[in-house]
Amino acid sequence: MFATFDVPYAKGPGFAAAQLAYLWSDLSMLILLPERTDGLPELEVSLSRRMLDDCVARMTEREVSVVLPRFRLERQADMRRSLAILGMTAALDPARADFSGMNGRRAPDPEALMLSNVPHQASVAADEEGIEAAAATSVRVVMMCVRRRPPIVFRADRPFLFAIRDDRTGAIVFLGRVIDPTVS
Repeated sequence: MFATFDVPYAKGPGFAAAQLAYLWSDLSMLILLPERTDGLPELEVSLSRRMLDDCVARMTEREVSVVLPRFRLERQADMRRSLAILGMTAALDPARADFSGMNGRRAPDPEALMLSNVPHQASVAADEEGIEAAAATSVRVVMMCVRRRPPIVFRADRPFLFAIRDDRTGAIVFLGRVIDPTVS
C-alpha cells in the first residue's frame, strides 16, 4: 500500500511515527517505525502511555509518502488475569462478587452472580482498501496533489508497532506489532 498525503509525523529517539486518521471517527492509527531493522525490541522497552502521548504532542503535519504492508492480526484472550492485575478481583471471586443490583442475590446464595469468563477478541487488517478494526471501522487514504518540499518516506518494510488511539482521550483501543511485513 502506498500513498502520499499530509499526516501528523514526528521523529523520536530511534524511531519515526506517522498517524493515519480514520474517516468519520475520533480514532487514528499511530505507527511507530524503528530506524533500524533490529530496533523493535528497544522500541518496545521504551513503550508507555507517556511515550505515546509525548510522541503525538510533538507531531506536525508533514507531507509523507507512507508505504505500509498488508497485514491481518487476530487475537483471542480471556481477560480474567488482566482484570485481576488491574485490581478487579472481587468481581471474579465467588465469595466477594456483588452483582446483586442485577438479580438481587449475594454470595453465598448459589444464584449469586460473578464474572466467570471474560473473552476478548480483536482483529486488525490493513490492505489497499483501508484499515479495518474489529468493529469494521475503516480508513480510506486520499492522495494529495500539492507539492511543497519532497515528502518524507515512511516505509514500513521492517518490524513496527501500531496503536489505534482515541484522539480525544488518548486511550489505546488496540496495540500490536508486525514482525514480518513481507507476510500478508
